[in-house]
Order: sequence, then C-alpha cells, then structure tokens
Amino acid sequence: MRQDEESNVSGDSRESDNRREFLKKLGTALGGVALTGGGAVAPLFGQATPLPSGYKFYRVLTANDEQPYSGGVNPVGTLSAAVMLGAFQAEGKPQKDVIYFHGTTTPKAHTGSPQALFRAQVDYSSGKPQVIAVFIAVAEGDSLSQVAGVPSDQLPLVVGTLGIGSANSKAFYATTIAVNDYGTADNADYSIPLKSAPGVYLLDPVYGTWSNVARLGDPSPDGAQYGGFFGDVLLNEDNTVEMVAATTNPPAVAGLGAAADRSRVPWTTTTHALIHVSPGRHGHSYIVLKTGDRLPGTAAVVQSIGLIDAIHGELFVAQVNARRLDVVNALPTTAVVRGRLQPGGSAGPSDLALLTGSPGLFANGVPAHRDTLVGETFFGPRIGFDGLAAIVTHDSVSVPSGGSLDLQRLSTWGRRGRELIFRAGDLAANNVTAVGDAVVSPTTGLAYVIRVLEDGTTELVVFNQAQEEKVILRSGDEVEGLATTEILHGYHPAQVDPAGRVAFAAEFLKDPKNPHAEGSVISCLVVGIPV
Repeated sequence: MRQDEESNVSGDSRESDNRREFLKKLGTALGGVALTGGGAVAPLFGQATPLPSGYKFYRVLTANDEQPYSGGVNPVGTLSAAVMLGAFQAEGKPQKDVIYFHGTTTPKAHTGSPQALFRAQVDYSSGKPQVIAVFIAVAEGDSLSQVAGVPSDQLPLVVGTLGIGSANSKAFYATTIAVNDYGTADNADYSIPLKSAPGVYLLDPVYGTWSNVARLGDPSPDGAQYGGFFGDVLLNEDNTVEMVAATTNPPAVAGLGAAADRSRVPWTTTTHALIHVSPGRHGHSYIVLKTGDRLPGTAAVVQSIGLIDAIHGELFVAQVNARRLDVVNALPTTAVVRGRLQPGGSAGPSDLALLTGSPGLFANGVPAHRDTLVGETFFGPRIGFDGLAAIVTHDSVSVPSGGSLDLQRLSTWGRRGRELIFRAGDLAANNVTAVGDAVVSPTTGLAYVIRVLEDGTTELVVFNQAQEEKVILRSGDEVEGLATTEILHGYHPAQVDPAGRVAFAAEFLKDPKNPHAEGSVISCLVVGIPV
C-alpha cells in the first residue's frame, strides 16, 4: 500500500443522476457505535485480516408486505437506510439477536404512518436468518408516560422528531428526541413546555422502558446546563454515552498572542462539546472535546462538532468545523480528529491527532504532519478494530473551501499511518465515480464500502489493510430469486457485527419485464453471512 499522494484532478464532469442521488443520500449518514463483543477472531499483530471467501445474502423482511409475524402483522411501511445489529439476553432467557432500523409504519400499525424505530428479532440457528418478530420500538407522536429521571409532572414526553441513534451489542438503544411544540402565542416568551424539552434518552430492550441521559436544562459536566441542541449520539457497551451537545457555558478564548487579539472570536454564548455521559452518575460525566480546543499543528480552534464514532469506549473520531485565529475573519472549514475518550475538557496535541483538514487550516496549505490528509470531510468518520479509522475526503482543488463530489478518496489511519485505499472520480479510478461511507469491523481489520460505477450501479466491497478487496454484492445480483437494484450500505457504523454479519436495506426488482409498474420495486432488509 503506497502513501497517499495528491489527487490527479480530472476535467471529466460526470452527470449520472443515480450517482448524484446516491451522494445526496449518503450526505445524511449519521454516526453511531461499532458493536463490540465476542464472535470473530482478531488478526495477529502486524498481519492483515484475510478476506472472507464470500457472503450469502438473504432478504429477511419486506416493507409493506402484510406478512404475519409473532405479535402481529408486519408494521413496516417503508425502510430507511439506517440499520443496526445487536443482541440482548434477559435473566434466565436465551439470547435474542435483533436488528434496529428506521422507516415509516403502515397505516394499520400506527395512525398517520409516522417515522419510527423498529426492532426485528432474528433467528440465525438454522443457517438461514429468519425474522420471527417485528415491533415498533417508538414512533413520532408517541407519548412516553414513564421515563426514568424525568419528573412525573413533566410527563408524558411527546415524541416529535426521532433521531437516528445508536445501539450496542446488548441491544440497548440511545437516541435524541426533540419536539415540534416550540411554544405558542399564548406564551409571552414562546418557551418550550418542560415536558417537551429535547434531550437524549436510553431504551432498555428487556423491559421496553426509557430513561433520561441528558435533556434541556439538566446540569452539564462543565458546571453549566445543557442547551436545546443535541447532535450525534453513540452508545457504549456499558451504556455510557458519547454525544455532541451544546451547554450554556461560554467557551474560553484560545490564546494565540497578538493573533487572537486581532481575530473575530468564532463563537457567541455557548459551548459546543463532545461529552461522555454516565446516566445517573453526574460526577462521572466529562467533556472530551469542545469549542475553542486547538487543532494540533495549526493555529485553528474547534468551532463546532458534527458526526462522531468510537470504539471500545477508548478511542473516538470526530468531524469538526474549525477556524484559524491568525487570519482575520477566517471562514470555518472541515477537519477530522482522533483521540482518547478521557476527561480533561481541553484536548491538546499530546492526545489528539489531526487526520484530515481543509487547505485553509494550514499555512501555505501544507499540514505539519505527514499523516494529515488535505481535503474536505463531509461524511462521518468511522473507527473500528485497533483504532483503525476510515474517512472519505472530497478533493478541495476544484471547489475551494467546498470540496468536490466528483473527486473522492477513501483513506485509512492505522498502525502503519495513513494509507490510500482507492480514489473515485479521477482518471486513476477506472469506472468508479463515487464512494460511500465505510463501515469498519469492531473485531477485525476488515472494512466495507459502497462504490458507485459509471453506469449508476453500485457494488458492496470488503477490503483489508493489505490492499486486498473483494466485491461481495453488485446491482443486478440476485438475492433469493430477485435482482438487486440499490444497495444502501454505509449509513451507520453498526451495520457489521462481531460475527462478520452485515445488514442493510436494499431495493429489488420484482418484475424485470415491467420495471415501471406499480409495486415492481420492493424494499427489503438484507442480512449477509460470511461463508
């Protein structure tokens, strides 16, 4: 594997509608936690994980097919691309393997067919995975009458907007829940009712109960209170939570001598932070990264934090917006940092690595460290086994400070430093015109990614750190007798489990002779098992 070099910019502007639509969808991908636990064998130190011989794929659930399952008729009306694997075990009971996924309900299952979080119970014992039960875990519009940690006079909690959250291998689930009720003209200050305060909440799969992680007005670890913004959420194996949130604590101004004095302060009244939260144990929660923290090797500071990922409660990667303090009225630009999940509240060069950064973050556009990649980062960074990080960058040469959707690089950062996996959109990319977000295994050195080809079709690829890859599914391939048209993989870090199983949503052509007929295309939940 060669060290990455600057991309060769191609003047070829490809206008595939399929690719554009795919990239639009991928832009909404949210981060979460890669599942941890037993099952897969880790590679030996210094050796690349061998690729699986192949995968066998199964359509385990079809949206809106009115099929009966244990507990009732299939409640899933439509499927989204957010899919997560997990399992849980009640005391004295056998383990239950589950898949969490988002979509909308059928009209029969829920009035109004709202957006919902579903949980499917899967049986792998016969070799062929089978969904034996499907439940609506929570839907927009539901009233949660019992939420631990929320006073009874502030209940019920009415679910307005349901975030794409994060599951762990015990099938607990953490997510943001916001509200649509922002006050009325009857309230002089248009305040939000306390019972409708937005926040982050934890679902117990055994009892089906919810508990408060953090909500508007709760004490925050920096001695202030949580504001009304809660961003990306990641659930650890011990049910602690990594989350992005705003607090009411004004950030300290980062000092860079005279440079700081002549620069416009890039924040106003609140702190934006990556926070480690131990629900019910306020003294054990702490700030990991926050507004004003310095980016190592630069004169820039963090302005806001976007998508995050973490592994084993030890390491994290975070997408940030940053601004230089030595440039008057500098514009915010993108970067990705990797560090340890530890208290401190002021991450520094000793425990923070700058993996990617926009050209404007560096003097003369040249980073101080050779492993820092220059480029814009719009997709969520991913991290897995042994701290292996995978990031898609967009070349910023053709569109300064904006990045080019036509020129992308998938790179990894591991024990051997930064390595280029492949490019998309330039002359060296063969017929690959775009690349999706990678999913990195929590227990092996394998990673999975979608590539979009010139004709608009997609392929799902598994690769390792020895520059070996294998296409395991393509558009047009048949899965249990139906041809695949769209493969929606890479939308969540938890789409691969410790056993190497992958799960995702996909579309299939039911009637190839009449593809535009109503009902010809169906949406399915797919599970792939290594063979």
